[in-house]
Amino acid sequence: MATPINSTELLNKVQTFMIDFANSKNIRLDREFDSVEQFKQFVIAFTFKTLREIGIETDTAFDIVFGDGAYAKLAEEVWAANQ
Repeated sequence: MATPINSTELLNKVQTFMIDFANSKNIRLDREFDSVEQFKQFVIAFTFKTLREIGIETDTAFDIVFGDGAYAKLAEEVWAANQ
């Protein structure tokens, strides 16, 4: 049975994949993104969007990207803020 991957490992693997792909195509990521932080935000958004596009439910995709229980925590915070 495969060992589950945590969200940090997943995002690091996606980031490495993107960097390797860009390098293989001679794409200069430093010219495409204004900062490392902007690139990391792109990796997060890309990962979440890809999970949704392959049919994973929003709450599950959010937890995969941000960690177990992250969706429920966000929902509780939004609910509390709007009461």
